[in-house]
Amino acid sequence: LLPSRELDGIISIPTGFRATLLSTAGEEMVGGVVPYAFDGMAAFRAGADRVRLVRNHEVRDAAAVSRPFGERPYDETGAAGTTTVEVLLGPDGEARVIRQFASLTGTCVNCAGGSTPWSSWISCEETVEGTAAGRSQNHGYTFEVAAAANGPVTPVPLRAMGRFEHEALAVDPATGWVYLTEDRTPAGFYRFTPAVAGQLSQGGTLEALAIAGVDGYDTSVNQSLLTPHRVRWVMIDNPDSDEAMLPSGYVYNQGLAKGAAQFARLEGCWYGDNSIYFNATT
Repeated sequence: LLPSRELDGIISIPTGFRATLLSTAGEEMVGGVVPYAFDGMAAFRAGADRVRLVRNHEVRDAAAVSRPFGERPYDETGAAGTTTVEVLLGPDGEARVIRQFASLTGTCVNCAGGSTPWSSWISCEETVEGTAAGRSQNHGYTFEVAAAANGPVTPVPLRAMGRFEHEALAVDPATGWVYLTEDRTPAGFYRFTPAVAGQLSQGGTLEALAIAGVDGYDTSVNQSLLTPHRVRWVMIDNPDSDEAMLPSGYVYNQGLAKGAAQFARLEGCWYGDNSIYFNATT
């Protein structure tokens, strides 16, 4: 890795790559200004010479000082969400922003998420704050944002995918199953099987990974490199809750009671090579 010449060395990139600064918090965008706290993001083809970036804003402002940064908010006291950046690619590979705008508003602590094979971004809330914390809605959900949306989508919490401290997710294109990580300790690794493939809002079943033959297996200690384990999946009977203050580990503890494995702060999740990859802090 070498410091980027184009950006005065503020980031390091592999030899042969170039960097371009496309967007900065505080800039003007359609209908307002670009929020801060950029986080998870995905790129989508939007034509022969265009790419759309749908990106999270992991804003953690308290309810008392939170305001949505765009129209059609899920929660009037939610300051996070997503923005979409449309980028024009020149013949020489140069990129420049055509426009940027709010695409999901009124959510909280949108950390990571994942792209889908049907060209949408699933944005994940990494908090379970609810009305007891002064919010007008409960949080801890995932929300789908179509890459083709030209403004704020109608926010629909995907309740069947669980109310917990979400981090990232990945979709297996062969089955449509969604694999999700949870950013807490202990955490679970989950699999969501949609009732209708590609239509996550139609509901489905949520399960947690367990190691076959070892209930409550602790993955944070005594691991051997490249040692495979057989797994099983245990049903989460109540993935959602209307409680104004959700007990810590509400979803995870249901899995643990059935033998789910323990992870320490799960982070990124991605599909590739016919496999789902994810990583843990410990």
